[in-house]
Amino acid sequence: MGRCPGRHDKYRSDLNYTPGFRLFDASLLLKAPDNEGVFDKLLVNSRGWGGDPNRSVRVNAERSTLYKFDANYRRLDYFNSLNNIALQQHTFNTEYRQGDFDLVLLPKSKKLNINLGYSLSRSSGDSVTTYNYSGDQYPLLSPLRFASNEYRIGADAKVWIDREGIRYLVRRRHEAVRERQRIGRSARHTHGLG
Repeated sequence: MGRCPGRHDKYRSDLNYTPGFRLFDASLLLKAPDNEGVFDKLLVNSRGWGGDPNRSVRVNAERSTLYKFDANYRRLDYFNSLNNIALQQHTFNTEYRQGDFDLVLLPKSKKLNINLGYSLSRSSGDSVTTYNYSGDQYPLLSPLRFASNEYRIGADAKVWIDREGIRYLVRRRHEAVRERQRIGRSARHTHGLG
């Protein structure tokens, strides 16, 4: 990163932009004529790619009689290294990713729709917090790792000719959390040493 006046940690905590090419906002819409091709309509929206700490992309694609696909993906970079609490011993440098992907097969069918979906949530990075013992504060290095996956499958079926129908949905969720903490030396104890 280029030189900026002031404290680098303050800049990253407040703005967290990195140098380089940035795509602020983009949209793409494609429509196929006369139901030709893989899709009837494709819409892509994106925001913040490049040097932004918050990025997202959204994709909608459909072929009206065959499928409808919706996807959202977000990535957030969080950095906080300010000395506003606990002698600058509470810091974060984490990345959060979240996505939702949904596919509907036969969306225009009046008798049966098949629904498939997947969602992810990930958080990782380094952090420091404090542990209080006998009036002293000890920094704890606490790497963060969190992952969650959700798989969905379901169907909408119309059994009778009138408006009654049946909806069946199965979800499976998997979560994994890994957190480690190491005790470091307190700033109070290291001041004036070596």
